[in-house]
Amino acid sequence: MSDSSLRTDRVRVVGFLKRKEGISKEEFTRRWLLHAAMFKSMEMSKVILKYEQMHVNDETSALLKGMGALTCEWDGIAIMEGESFEKVLSITSSEEYFKVLVPDEEEFLDRAKTTVVPMNFGTFKDTH
Repeated sequence: MSDSSLRTDRVRVVGFLKRKEGISKEEFTRRWLLHAAMFKSMEMSKVILKYEQMHVNDETSALLKGMGALTCEWDGIAIMEGESFEKVLSITSSEEYFKVLVPDEEEFLDRAKTTVVPMNFGTFKDTH
């Protein structure tokens, strides 16, 4: 891969997450981390090459807002990486997904306010 191109061997699906009304930020974080462990233990997760969670740092977000920066209203971002969009999205047609993951998500996540974006990507600097 050249330094100025997008990868053709992998894609990412990014979810911008909002916690369920009435759930504290701490409870959202705790439940989401448990949800990740649950997902990782399931057969369907094998098509996912990388799953990352990014949790909004409220203190730094407030600092940036105080400096006049525009900040987001999301509570976190989930990134799933796979060989193709078809493989990544195949998890949503799994029986495990509907029977186990969806009910769990509904306990802490406002699914109606979650935004999902399919992304082609390039990595231009990685120091590890």
